[in-house]
Amino acid sequence: MIGAKLFWMDYHDEFLFDTQESRLKFIDVIRQCNPDVVFCHYSQDYHPDHQITSVDVNAKKLVFANGAEADFDVLAYVPPHRPPRVIGDSGLAGDTGWVAVDRHTLETRFAGVYAIGDVVSIPLKLGRPLPKAGVFAHAQAKVVAANIVAAIKNRADKKQFSGHGECFIEIGDGKAGFGGGDFYAEPKPVITIHPPSRRWHIAKVLFEKLWLFTKF
Repeated sequence: MIGAKLFWMDYHDEFLFDTQESRLKFIDVIRQCNPDVVFCHYSQDYHPDHQITSVDVNAKKLVFANGAEADFDVLAYVPPHRPPRVIGDSGLAGDTGWVAVDRHTLETRFAGVYAIGDVVSIPLKLGRPLPKAGVFAHAQAKVVAANIVAAIKNRADKKQFSGHGECFIEIGDGKAGFGGGDFYAEPKPVITIHPPSRRWHIAKVLFEKLWLFTKF
């Protein structure tokens, strides 16, 4: 619509870290673009390791637990992502507060009890948990369902969750990207990102129609 060209950095959501490699990639993109103007975030808009304790709406001020304060014009605040209280009360929660499971079978520390989706925490080699996404919950559900059936029928052929996942990335204007890979790979996930195109947008639409047609 505006005649802009997209430069794809090939970083998956939640896996962009401040490393020498990522900095060199950014430098390379800047050199390729040769921009006249670069829009960056405000120098004081990021406060790592700051826990918000209160918000003064009238004064438009944030107050943090360490005593620091920050002004704002528009505040878009996302509450801390916490497991439901029932998880803590159930005794299923691990050290993180989320349900700890076997990363392949999704079985909890209680034999025959499984957990899938957003309530579980599966640590990866790089020190971060497996992202909470529907594609993983879907794959985990299929594994657990198959293993429950196998247990009922006394079969030994158990399925395992592989850590593979993918998703479409809609950007508008009839285009979408596609990314996916092995999130269990070590030392870090191996992800492939396909740049946005009309082809991926069409694939996304067809996938949605197929899903609705076969599931409902």
